[in-house]
Amino acid sequence: MSSTTHSGPGPEVNRDPDGNRLYLTLSGSFTTAAVVAAMAQARHAAEHCDPGFSVVVDAREFSAADDGALSALAEWERVLGFAGADAVVRVGEGETVSNAELSASDRRSAEQTLAE
Repeated sequence: MSSTTHSGPGPEVNRDPDGNRLYLTLSGSFTTAAVVAAMAQARHAAEHCDPGFSVVVDAREFSAADDGALSALAEWERVLGFAGADAVVRVGEGETVSNAELSASDRRSAEQTLAE
């Protein structure tokens, strides 16, 4: 799996070697601006994916530092769709996934959702 450098809390963006799946892990507290920056990294990585790729956004350790952070996450997930993603699944529970079109409780469940 190709990966960006990750050093603790923050965003981590990975793309599988065959270019058909993008993984974004958000851990820690994110302001709206931090979500936008993280998702811009994901959008850049999406440029190297094959058309029709899928995205798994792991938000299990994500916390919104302000009122707009969750809305920004949902908006950027739609942007990834415009960038060529066929499906975006957000991993998490409760408020973290309240705006998600597709959601799963863990990564394995997300993979199963994408396989359907």
